[in-house]
Amino acid sequence: MAHLPATTPRMVIAWCPPMLHEQPTSVRLFSLLAEELTGRGVASLRLDYRGSGDSPGDSESLTLAGAAGDAGAVVDWLAEQLPGVPAMVAGARAGAFPAAVVAQRRSLPLLLWQPVPTGAQWLRELHALDAQERFSTHRFPFLSPDELAEVPSDCLMGFRTGARLRRELMDAVVTPGLAAILVDEEPSPPGEHPGSMGFIALTQALASWTGKVDAPGRFPNRDIARIAESLSDRLHWLVREAA
Repeated sequence: MAHLPATTPRMVIAWCPPMLHEQPTSVRLFSLLAEELTGRGVASLRLDYRGSGDSPGDSESLTLAGAAGDAGAVVDWLAEQLPGVPAMVAGARAGAFPAAVVAQRRSLPLLLWQPVPTGAQWLRELHALDAQERFSTHRFPFLSPDELAEVPSDCLMGFRTGARLRRELMDAVVTPGLAAILVDEEPSPPGEHPGSMGFIALTQALASWTGKVDAPGRFPNRDIARIAESLSDRLHWLVREAA
């Protein structure tokens, strides 16, 4: 999904979305943000990896390597469609893993949005959340535990996942210091990412969607506008540096 300003953009962002249940949960947030950025002269392209969202392939075909390949193809397409416009790669949550790979390979600035700490830790959290939800009497008030269907071992948060994705996540790590911009709830300790241009703090209303199964009812427009303005300021600096 492309979000383009009325005039030639001063920068374009290739957005690598979260994965599994966090992708649909966050669609509205990043759609609203991309629209806000167009009013500030910044273009965005939001992609769905193969095996996710509206892209072809079932969820078992989703891999980190495949996601990085898809993001790289998007960057190449943007270079053809918007020649001369500086590009940036952004990764949200587990999308940080493919985004970091592409940013390093293409020598592009990187934006991380609430990146997961490590793939292994995120995988443990997903297994715990999956078990919690399946045995939730709040979600299934008329079922007893012995009435719940047996869950296939490759099923995680409602998605059939391939063994390759789970292996990749066990080894996946992104150093925050790679990011030109880090968007999160709290800043990292001083010096943890010395090359970073800056940290952008999220309000609770924009940060609380992570780790949840159900999508938030709404994201406050004024909070999204504030984040877009902060991003725009930093992107303006990046464009000047690139020139």
